[in-house]
Amino acid sequence: MPNVQLVAEAGDAKSALRILEQQAVDVLLLDIRLPELDGFALLQRLRAERPSSPYVIFVTAYPDYALQAFQARALDYVLKPVEQKALSEALERARLFIEAHRRHIPSNPATRRLAVPYRNRLILLPEDQVLSVEVQEGLTYLYTRERRYLLRSSLEQMETRLDPSRFLRISRSAIVRLDGIRELVPWFSGRFKVILEDGRELIASRERSRYLKRLLAC
Repeated sequence: MPNVQLVAEAGDAKSALRILEQQAVDVLLLDIRLPELDGFALLQRLRAERPSSPYVIFVTAYPDYALQAFQARALDYVLKPVEQKALSEALERARLFIEAHRRHIPSNPATRRLAVPYRNRLILLPEDQVLSVEVQEGLTYLYTRERRYLLRSSLEQMETRLDPSRFLRISRSAIVRLDGIRELVPWFSGRFKVILEDGRELIASRERSRYLKRLLAC
């Protein structure tokens, strides 16, 4: 894959920890079941011991841990046998997140805030309150559970500002926060209706519906 370099491989958690003590890496491809420590325990130890730990993509044969993986702030969850397209998409999300970090955007959801126009002033809105960003009749709106904000930025600009590990563009006209999705309902032509926490419904494109199904291990 272009712009991707394999730095090292490890067969167990202890070997991985030794490598990571000696070698800086941007992204860690991590299985769930490992000898002695499982993948989640390894990730927890890394974050406890290092202020800046690698971003993690879980690569595993076990689909039942996807929710736990995203609660642990994994960037992606790829199932074995690994498809080239699935891994490429996961690494591309990692690249976007790394670039955002290098632009000095805070990675902690509690500290990430967006300056949003509201009643002739700007309010600093915590990113974890954002449910979606949508284009409606040529205008861009940001939705929280409480209200809708009219933005000056385009959907494309918002896509570059939002944390790519937590937000996904599901169509030409909508970006959603992944952990703000309450339900996925099969729709026409292989698409999903995405139901958010506040009950609003959006239709994902066919390609993004396939991606959501894989990403959320449906």
